[in-house]
Amino acid sequence: MAKQKPKEEQQAPKKYDYITKITVAGFKSIAEEQSVEIRPLTILAGANSSGKSSIMQPLLLLKQTLEAPYDPGALLLNGPNVRFTLAEQLLARTGAGKAASSFSVEVAINANTSVMTRFARGKEKGFAVEETRYQVYGKEYKIHLAMPQEEIVSLMMLEVSTVLDGENQKAIRMLISAWEKSMTVLPKRCFLVADIHFKDKEIFNREYSNYPNPGEVLSRFIRSVIHLPGLRGNPERTYPISAVGPEFPGTFERYVASIIEQWQRDKSDKLRMVNRDLLRLGLASHVAVRSIDDTQVEVRVNRFPHSDKHSKDDTISIADVGLGVSQMLPVIVACTRRNPTSLSTLSNRRYTCTHEHRWRWRRCWPMPRCRENVWLLRRIVRCYC
Repeated sequence: MAKQKPKEEQQAPKKYDYITKITVAGFKSIAEEQSVEIRPLTILAGANSSGKSSIMQPLLLLKQTLEAPYDPGALLLNGPNVRFTLAEQLLARTGAGKAASSFSVEVAINANTSVMTRFARGKEKGFAVEETRYQVYGKEYKIHLAMPQEEIVSLMMLEVSTVLDGENQKAIRMLISAWEKSMTVLPKRCFLVADIHFKDKEIFNREYSNYPNPGEVLSRFIRSVIHLPGLRGNPERTYPISAVGPEFPGTFERYVASIIEQWQRDKSDKLRMVNRDLLRLGLASHVAVRSIDDTQVEVRVNRFPHSDKHSKDDTISIADVGLGVSQMLPVIVACTRRNPTSLSTLSNRRYTCTHEHRWRWRRCWPMPRCRENVWLLRRIVRCYC
């Protein structure tokens, strides 16, 4: 008989990397630097123009810029997550009533890595990346456009000694000593990176590809952010079919119908969990997706919350029921996906919260709702007092 591992070893929790802190300065109502630590459930509540959106919108700006199918430059101002038309709309006001010339956003991943980028108003329109600051394992280094080659060399040596082990560090140092004296710093969307020209491009591409650039690492976490904005108006009668993967470019409500369809096809327990939470909220007890054609599907719910009938005859389109189901279904689906490294932001969702509703919410998501002693979903909820 195989020897069993000790109980403590079997239950050792997994360690995940995720966004743990967001710092903003000079953006809209946040003139001075302010930070928010991301906890398993983070609620930002306050009056209008108190800074709830101002602390989150810079992160969403980075998300829509990195997800754009073309290169929009330093920032995509008018995108699916946030929409601006003028640079002045983003910048904080000084004491004289004038707009600031720059703003910064810093995103931290656990306690080991953080990346800060400062954006300054462009000479003609929009913004340009003024400075990028990386902090890795306690060491900090800055990149700016006017850096001379000697500083870039020193910077790269510091990066290599910080994040690489002995063999890889030695290999990269040998390549660093061999590059040509034609180095510069270039903007790469939201960040600044060193443009390195090696004499032996083949060796560089093979060896340097393993180098963990902090900006690229952070980009992966930013793209994995799930953004569910406040839904206004009536729900759609049909929804376009979308791909379901680890990332959800744009806003999350576009993917809800396809996610439910996948769970329905796979007979996943997650669909049962969605039905359970809808029932606990007193909204419905069964949700299903019906295919219309190869491009669109229809979301249907049962007519009575406590009905035992799950047949097609007992369901109606989500467009024909109250706003409660259509407003809450995307939230429940986002919370049920359970990605331990993703940050979900649910914004501007206004509800009348009675004592009964609070009791039902606690039943749906008891604190803490976890597995392997690790929070499976990190949520930010922005609401109004």
